[in-house]
Amino acid sequence: MSRRWRCSGSRLWVCVETGGTGTAVFVQAMREQLTAVTKQAAEIVHGEETAAIAALRSKAGTVLADDESAGRLLGGPAAPTAHTWTGNEPPETILGLHTRAQVMQEASLVIDKPLMEVALAQGYSNPEILFGRGAWSDYLDARAFTRLHGDQDLSVDFVTDLHRKLAPSLDGQFTPKRRRGSWDRPVTDSEVAAIEANPHVKFLTSEIVPLKNWGIEYVTNGREAIERELKATADWYNTARQQPGYDPYHLAAELQHRIVSIHPFEDFNGRVSRLLMNWSLERDGLPPSVLEDFNADIGSSIPDWTDAVRGGSDLYAARAQRIAELGDSADPVDAFGLRQIQGQLEASGRSVRLVPGYAMDIQQCRALLAELGAASG
Repeated sequence: MSRRWRCSGSRLWVCVETGGTGTAVFVQAMREQLTAVTKQAAEIVHGEETAAIAALRSKAGTVLADDESAGRLLGGPAAPTAHTWTGNEPPETILGLHTRAQVMQEASLVIDKPLMEVALAQGYSNPEILFGRGAWSDYLDARAFTRLHGDQDLSVDFVTDLHRKLAPSLDGQFTPKRRRGSWDRPVTDSEVAAIEANPHVKFLTSEIVPLKNWGIEYVTNGREAIERELKATADWYNTARQQPGYDPYHLAAELQHRIVSIHPFEDFNGRVSRLLMNWSLERDGLPPSVLEDFNADIGSSIPDWTDAVRGGSDLYAARAQRIAELGDSADPVDAFGLRQIQGQLEASGRSVRLVPGYAMDIQQCRALLAELGAASG
């Protein structure tokens, strides 16, 4: 099953889940019906429940009913479902999060993959709130905001509004501070090459600043400079997306890479950049990406990072297919393919300390999963 999202107007959304031979019939019927109600859709103002919305919903329902019959006649699956949103629904509705497995799938976009998998395998009941209930709620608001932004152009205002949704206390303000980042592990030659090729960062060694291993300095400083770089990034992205034959994975990966390298905010730069990456993927009808390592972006070349984004999108799609096959009662452990890991953890008596509000060791989670994977192999 694949998903396609397209925006009709600035507030009205139609989400289509497609699959099988019924898809072509549905798309053609929807195109014909929506052409007939274009003028009505134009009457929709500020997401209000107007007569135009009611008429459009009625038309969409007719299309779905017709497609169900067509799908059966063609021997295909049941018709895809369409949902119309006005922006007034809770984010869970906008994002289509109706089951526990779907919530965990969404959480895997914001929680580090090793941490998420260990939490599920250990039987942790609510991994989505490991960083706090407020943080999860803010993330859902931000994610829904990108979905509602839809097929509109990238802009500086969109980036700052998105950050404001994600981190209300920071109010979307660009930081006036100089920013540095460091990692507690040795750097590889390929990472040095990627950083030195990146115009937005400067490679730092322990000879320059007192670091245990290595680090970077973000070179775009000052609010005016940050706004200028974001505007240039938006112009680049909007232009690139108009070029025929562009690679949507490459475009989304480079967008994320540029935003996190500019590092415009005091905090939440990584999350904002990944939200924009997934927004870009979904604009092109692709699944969002479950990244293997959030911190690998700046240390990766654009081609390598594109491969990582593509792989994460494929993983999301595979999990979505598994969730659909397992049904509404799907156990996230099965949906994520973690049943064997769970058994190994239970047999060994090993675990990782997971307490909301406390620092959690991602590297410990990664090492534990690697050890268990090697043992099972």
